[in-house]
Amino acid sequence: DKNIYKRGIAIGYDSRHNSHRYANRTAVTFLHKNIPVFLFPSFVPTPILAYAVKKLGCSAGVMVTASHNPKDDNGYKVYWGNGAQIISPIDKGIATAILKNRAPWGISLDLLNTKHPLLSDPSHVIQH
Repeated sequence: DKNIYKRGIAIGYDSRHNSHRYANRTAVTFLHKNIPVFLFPSFVPTPILAYAVKKLGCSAGVMVTASHNPKDDNGYKVYWGNGAQIISPIDKGIATAILKNRAPWGISLDLLNTKHPLLSDPSHVIQH
């Protein structure tokens, strides 16, 4: 979605092992590319992330969760702007982008320790 630089991405995580850590790394990756990030400050159920994507008008969303995997094996659920999990050909495009960007970028988690203008808390969308 070429509008991602305006619409942003919502990121959530569950209470499983290291989910918060992976969500923060995901947020920093998008901030590094100047993409607005709506990062939940604490764990949320997966449907809340999908709802936030729609309600906030985001281009996409990422939920860090073990889901159906063993509790120590976190993964991503990726949602498109319609609030639904991605399907083909979007999944193939993401896989291709991952393969093209396998070398570390050398970005720092310090972006989360500042008042970054592109980082915000989306909690208000679930309180109404």
